[in-house]
Amino acid sequence: MPRQIRIYFPGQVQGERVTLGREEWHYLAHVLRLQPGQEVVLFGQGEVELACEVEGFGEESVVLHVRERLVSRTAPSLPITLAVAVGKGKKLEEIVEATTALGVTRIIPFVGDHSVAQRSNPRLAERLHLIAREACRQSRRSTPPEILDVLPGLEQALAALSPGGNGAVFLEERGGRDLLEVALRFRPDEEVAVLIGPEGGWSARERSLFEGNSVNPLGIGPRVLRTELAAIVAVALIERAVASVLLESP
Repeated sequence: MPRQIRIYFPGQVQGERVTLGREEWHYLAHVLRLQPGQEVVLFGQGEVELACEVEGFGEESVVLHVRERLVSRTAPSLPITLAVAVGKGKKLEEIVEATTALGVTRIIPFVGDHSVAQRSNPRLAERLHLIAREACRQSRRSTPPEILDVLPGLEQALAALSPGGNGAVFLEERGGRDLLEVALRFRPDEEVAVLIGPEGGWSARERSLFEGNSVNPLGIGPRVLRTELAAIVAVALIERAVASVLLESP
């Protein structure tokens, strides 16, 4: 398969020409060393991607000619929100990278009662959005997920979920409901939300919040997984299970 060069460009495109700025100019001209006539795909326009060719390079800009507007076949078919407790090191970055490629539509980081890391880095949001865009480029996804700033607790994360419905589950290391049983409760028009706890597990207070907000426990196996692995496995399993159930629904 020929290599596809993809550039994130969420701006408005008028007409058949697009001018990109210094960052894209440097990447295309000096990193990839493209020549006029070579193809570039712009994503970030919702489900539409723009197949372009390089028309020419300026001093710190590049002009592309739009040849075709394509509907992306990799846009998420299921709205999945991932609410995940922050962890040590680069765990959150790893989660954003992997779950963006898997197709989550929203990511809600929060500080759990047992979270070891208290993330307050003012540049974290910028870093996470950059990682999401790079994951879209690599996975050929058309639009990055919405990523919220780190919320101070589970209460705020629950409040950020779509109201009503049966589409919220939390990963329960003590067991929980079977994945198929949970998937059968979801409706095609509702957000599917999965909440992943910190390495220290859920507190008794957080469990009472789940009960009070009708968030169902979900079990994905007998072993305890690290936060980043749990998030990846849960999203992949839920996406496949719910999609299968909805496809079989009349």
